Amino acid sequence: MNTVQVYVIKDWNKIYENNRSRELKNSSWVPIPNKLDGDGYTLIMTQKNGAAIYGAWIALILLASKCDVRGTLLRGNGEPHNIDSISRITRLNVDLVEEMIDFSISKTKWLIAQKIPNIA
Repeated sequence: MNTVQVYVIKDWNKIYENNRSRELKNSSWVPIPNKLDGDGYTLIMTQKNGAAIYGAWIALILLASKCDVRGTLLRGNGEPHNIDSISRITRLNVDLVEEMIDFSISKTKWLIAQKIPNIA
């Protein structure tokens, strides 16, 4: 069976949902933590490009909030988002999106890349 990679925001339901957002079928907003002293945020902000990486992370959260399974970066047709589609939809530079995804998987551990069966 062929598999494809899908990006999943770690602990989406715990961090980016609340009692009000869970009631919404279509999300027009998403709660964002404001913890400026956490390990992930401070790790990002020590990077030369930290503000841009964090901004790209927030754009990814906004995109993930619009997905059918919130927090799982799947398109409406069931295909996983990739760096190019994330860049196109968020209107962020491909290199920045790739940097943010790599950093979010390997350093902050906020993002998970998992394999799922290919539906095509």
